[in-house]
Amino acid sequence: MKNVFAFIDGTKNRICRPSSRPGRGENLQKQVYSGHKRAHCLNYQAVVAPDGLTLHFWGPIEGRRHYSTLLRESKLMKYMEERASILDGYVLYGDPAYGIHKFLVSGFRKTAPTDTEQRFNKLMSSVLEAVEWQFGSMKSLWAFIDFNKSLRLRLSPIGKYVLVSMLLTNCHCCYNGGNQISAFFGLAPPSLDAYLAK
Repeated sequence: MKNVFAFIDGTKNRICRPSSRPGRGENLQKQVYSGHKRAHCLNYQAVVAPDGLTLHFWGPIEGRRHYSTLLRESKLMKYMEERASILDGYVLYGDPAYGIHKFLVSGFRKTAPTDTEQRFNKLMSSVLEAVEWQFGSMKSLWAFIDFNKSLRLRLSPIGKYVLVSMLLTNCHCCYNGGNQISAFFGLAPPSLDAYLAK
């Protein structure tokens, strides 16, 4: 698809199992527990461009939430709708869990897709991995955000750690002239000076 300008996906970042505060009647464990990953975590959403930079990063939200909730809560589609003239027919590509919107397309979810639909799904899922590569790069460069025992709700600013880590991952990409994503797509990121000037 020639009109896809970036890819959207989410990640679940594990945290230390939270404990309840006495007398509050809260159940934080239930809020942040992801049955899918079978772990306590917080969710984040990223939009990654082919030059290896994260254009949009949003979170955290409770680990029990679905990625479609992340999309709705981030108001990304509203932001894109308000700038429709700039986007001029360009769209994001995301996991089928996100559904389809005016500015977001995803793979076919049929039980019996045609050969063309299967080929489309296979090709697009291979480029959607770019977002996973970005999350992997962030967790590799800034390993402390992947050490769940030190990420304690109410005791450390977990969300800020992860958001700043993604910003620094973008800076690292610009400083080094690219990353795995930019090499895969053959697009160089801007210089670090140009990136930070905007």
